[in-house]
Amino acid sequence: MKLYKAAVDLHRVIEFEVSAESDIDANNIALKLAQEMAPDSQPRRVALTYLGDYQLSVGTRITHRIFGPGTITHLQITSRKSDRIEFRATIDFDHSDTKVLHLPHQSVTPEELTVGKDDNPL
Repeated sequence: MKLYKAAVDLHRVIEFEVSAESDIDANNIALKLAQEMAPDSQPRRVALTYLGDYQLSVGTRITHRIFGPGTITHLQITSRKSDRIEFRATIDFDHSDTKVLHLPHQSVTPEELTVGKDDNPL
């Protein structure tokens, strides 16, 4: 998944981050979100800034070493470093409460990376 910063001109610029598979998808998602944020405005222009690739998104199933399997329900970027993007993630765990965690973290792996491994994921 690719991460973009979108700046949408609605007679004032609204900036937010979107994740998409391509520039075209990111543009379409940004337009839709901008129209939801300001329904009375007509978007004039979208400027995208590519921020990097990552493997997490809302809906991604993860496994936590202590809390077990869960689903990411919200992601917010907390920092962008030269070699990675860091997030604050809200995760709804199957056998526990909803928790807010900072990712990436060594105790959390996307579920597809743990399939076929023993019950002790990385």
